[in-house]
Amino acid sequence: MDERRIGSVRLVSRAHSPVTGIAAFRDRAEMLSARLQGIIGAPLPKTGRWAATSSGFVMWAGRDRWFVVGEALSRDALGGLAALTDETHAWAVAELVGGGASDVLARLVPLDLHPALFAPGHVARAPIGHMPGCVRRTAAGFELWVWRSVAGTLVRELEAAMTRVAGRAALDGR
Repeated sequence: MDERRIGSVRLVSRAHSPVTGIAAFRDRAEMLSARLQGIIGAPLPKTGRWAATSSGFVMWAGRDRWFVVGEALSRDALGGLAALTDETHAWAVAELVGGGASDVLARLVPLDLHPALFAPGHVARAPIGHMPGCVRRTAAGFELWVWRSVAGTLVRELEAAMTRVAGRAALDGR
């Protein structure tokens, strides 16, 4: 899947590289955050948030876990404050944009997507359909992160929801 458009919603595949998983060692998150600020230009974001870095972003990914995207990191640079894993090829990422993107996503995730509650800068670990994943709110729309092994299922479920939302809009005359 490169790009699909159904109704007012566009689904686009995204390739982020590199993606480094960071797991802070016990009682080291504050020191790790300060070290990352110096290396990538952003501290570790709080729970449910992501932040831009000098050439990518860093996002919360669970308790004492984050993904650093678009920045090369080494264990030596972090000085023994965290475990690192290369997750570049573990995740498939799809971007959902357009006027009905939140309506499409509301059919698949148990999140309140109202912009006042889930604004750009927010991220959530949540099931997307039946698949575990991450939902990242951007200025343009939403990024959906799922394990690469279920990428095809994600596309099929999103296309089905996009078709239903477009059909509903057509019936409503929108």
